[in-house]
Amino acid sequence: MAVPIRTGKKTLAGYALLWLLVLLVLIGLMLSQAALVYSQDAQRQREKELLKTGDKLREAIEQYYDQSPGLVKQHPASLSALLNDTRFPNTKRHLRKIPRDPMTGAEDWGLVLDQFNNIMGVYSLGVQRPIKRYGFPTRYKDFEKKQTYSEWVFAHSLVPLTDQ
Repeated sequence: MAVPIRTGKKTLAGYALLWLLVLLVLIGLMLSQAALVYSQDAQRQREKELLKTGDKLREAIEQYYDQSPGLVKQHPASLSALLNDTRFPNTKRHLRKIPRDPMTGAEDWGLVLDQFNNIMGVYSLGVQRPIKRYGFPTRYKDFEKKQTYSEWVFAHSLVPLTDQ
């Protein structure tokens, strides 16, 4: 039995609807790809900010330690001590404000403590996997082996580094 060929408007409308559905699926796929690229770009920007902010905090801790009055050097007891160093007669500021952790958006940082429970370094509390895997400055070369941002430790090294 032969199937009749229809050329009416109903048949063409069915094909147009099918093509419209295919087009919508393709647009949805492209938008999801664009969202993924945007998300990764935003994470890369936060990584750059973490490297900059963490290094700034490390430098402030080192400055606090190096400028300790007297013979005994000490690290700050809290991050707020970097804002107003009370060991001097005049106000001494190693930082203007405590920066937020770019990976979490919070003001809280993980703290690396010395044997006197003073702060000698900080790290992000972010647990995401880093996108950046290589190309770190010499001081942070060991970040290449780390699996999470919380392993990126910005600490005062009591051993001077020759190539920074």
